[in-house]
Amino acid sequence: MDRFLRILYLEDDSDDVAILRSMLQVVDPTGFNLCVVSSQAQAIHQLQHEKFDLVITDYSLRQTGAGTSEELIRCVTERSDFLPMIVLTSHRPYISKAIMDLLEQHQVQVCDKEEMSPAWLQSLLQSKVDASC
Repeated sequence: MDRFLRILYLEDDSDDVAILRSMLQVVDPTGFNLCVVSSQAQAIHQLQHEKFDLVITDYSLRQTGAGTSEELIRCVTERSDFLPMIVLTSHRPYISKAIMDLLEQHQVQVCDKEEMSPAWLQSLLQSKVDASC
């Protein structure tokens, strides 16, 4: 990666956070600053007060009983500036058509957690960086 990325990551499962952190270390140990939050309210607050290059969010927030990350998705897609976003899920069939349409309209990639690997992550991050330039 030829650029330092600030990434906001909404995830309420500590195991998934550890997995993403370890993949980022494999991809580029010094090229990322990962800000991890476990609720939509925290994520939206961070977006209002800090600048990020990328948002990664788990769609299903079952560990904290918060339901889904739809509020954050709407917040990111309603911004006037382009902010790349990746939605991770193990429950793609449960994402409503309205949300899937919104994600497609704003070129937000929906990825199955089972597909995650360091090579996959590196490719995905590079495509998001290229799209934001």
